[in-house]
Amino acid sequence: MAKGYKITNDIEVLIAETYNSLHKADPKVTAKEVRAEVETRLKQRYEGKEFPPDWPGVSAVGKVITKIHKEEGQAAYDPLDTPWSLGCLAKHEISAEALPAVMRVYEERLRTKEQYFTIREAMWVARLYRLVDDTTLLDQWASVYAVRNQVTSVLELPIETRDLDTGLMSHTDQISPPFWNEEMLELVTEKMDEHGYDRAWKEDETAPDQEGQ
Repeated sequence: MAKGYKITNDIEVLIAETYNSLHKADPKVTAKEVRAEVETRLKQRYEGKEFPPDWPGVSAVGKVITKIHKEEGQAAYDPLDTPWSLGCLAKHEISAEALPAVMRVYEERLRTKEQYFTIREAMWVARLYRLVDDTTLLDQWASVYAVRNQVTSVLELPIETRDLDTGLMSHTDQISPPFWNEEMLELVTEKMDEHGYDRAWKEDETAPDQEGQ
């Protein structure tokens, strides 16, 4: 690992999310391949910030992947990652107001995708449906939040979604990767001011810590 840079929680989550998406496409994906994609996503997320070459290293990425496998092996069966259907409402309640949006996403998933619609995803649709009108985009955003929810749970880390929130609030018409740059910060600040939210969060760190190991 490059001296002066540590693997912070947000980087660990990024590695886990990257592995999750690549592993779905290719169960035999290697740590080297995951590392290359993580590097690309880092450049997108922290636009304009320079990182050492080949950081994070293959070894660091491999440790996160190993941790995921270990936690998944020890974890109890999680019903949130099983297929959703109306019968699930008996145990996992969704409000009557949100249910039509959930059903629209459910119907589209059944028609167009082989991958099943999970309980976790349905719950995120119910949380986000008032923010995204388009059913396809709502499906995509709910899936993104559900993955973040799932990987932070597996890694036993607090769920942090400010990077996703930035994209959701600023570009609800697309699912492009959100960026923490000045333009995006200004857009989000404006949105939060409109709704009377506290802006103290803006003073927080928005990029990986640069601390020695």
